[in-house]
Amino acid sequence: MSNTVDLLAPRYLFENDYPGSLFSVGEILTVKDGIAEGSVSGEQGLESDIKKYPYLFRPMFWWEDRLPEQMPEYVKTDAGEIRKVIKWVDDEDGKGWLYYQYQGDPEGDLGAYPRDTTPATLQDFEQYQEQKIKRESK
Repeated sequence: MSNTVDLLAPRYLFENDYPGSLFSVGEILTVKDGIAEGSVSGEQGLESDIKKYPYLFRPMFWWEDRLPEQMPEYVKTDAGEIRKVIKWVDDEDGKGWLYYQYQGDPEGDLGAYPRDTTPATLQDFEQYQEQKIKRESK
């Protein structure tokens, strides 16, 4: 599993070719310290330049086009809950989207899509559980 810093690094999908392009259509560029590097070509460019061409480079969601083994063990929902993921499952619709099953799902450990989540850590989960216990004991 990847760490939260790696998972939240900005990524862009190169969607449209142009003459003299350094990147291949479909290539993912990952940004570190303002420099974007292509996953296939290894070529580099400035993130500030990439942002100037939204018709060529589409920003990607943190969970998009990842393998189950690259996904986090914990996620934080937009509602502030931190969930322990039981399993990441590829929904096999051809879009590369995953859904996750998590402990305590009222639907019986079914799944949810990660669209409204961010990666979390074990420490985040433990703190959330402690706060939850304190709230429930009041």
